[in-house]
Amino acid sequence: QAVDSASTPNTAYATITVTVLDVNDNPPQFLLAPYFFTLTEEQEDTVIVNQIVAIDPDQPLASSGVSYSLDPESNPDDVFTIENGTITAVKPVDREMVEIYKLK
Repeated sequence: QAVDSASTPNTAYATITVTVLDVNDNPPQFLLAPYFFTLTEEQEDTVIVNQIVAIDPDQPLASSGVSYSLDPESNPDDVFTIENGTITAVKPVDREMVEIYKLK
């Protein structure tokens, strides 16, 4: 409400709408986790291992801005990369050297 300072005050009213926005208070969630993939050893070329998907409950649209990375401690020799959820082996793997990679 607004009131002027006239000797006989005039009053006006306005409707105000306040929209409460969600905050980023939920972590992303991986779909279909845990993931288990296989890879043939000693492949010379870069090989796409598979795709993982995570969603952000605070922004459920497909373009929600979820980004992916690999924990360097789980990928010490930089054998794998991840871009937009696609995991790629960029170096040959040797089963006799490392039988299982547990990426985080």
